Amino acid sequence: MWLIDTLFWPFFLKEIVDVMTAYDENRFSAWSSLKPLLIWGASAWIIMDGGFRLKDYLQAQAVPKLEADIRMTLFDHVQKHSPKYFNEHFSGSLANKIGDMVAAVTIIFRNVVG
Repeated sequence: MWLIDTLFWPFFLKEIVDVMTAYDENRFSAWSSLKPLLIWGASAWIIMDGGFRLKDYLQAQAVPKLEADIRMTLFDHVQKHSPKYFNEHFSGSLANKIGDMVAAVTIIFRNVVG
């Protein structure tokens, strides 16, 4: 969605400037050519804004549940092993390792989704 937004607005402004340049002598007659362009631009703005809001809403719903699921799955996995196993194979506390895993997955998810 960001790519469409970034590419659309410069093109849209170029089209407006082109229409205004074509009607340089009589600016009042330019409105008949600008009206569909402005309606199209306003519609695109509403659709893109709605898309951004929908994406943010879905992220607000999905990310906390994903983080909770990761924490619970890792906690269940940790419960199946002895503390000696983790002390011999990993450095740092188990809580920090679980927190690091959740943070890493969240960063990857947000980078992929945008």
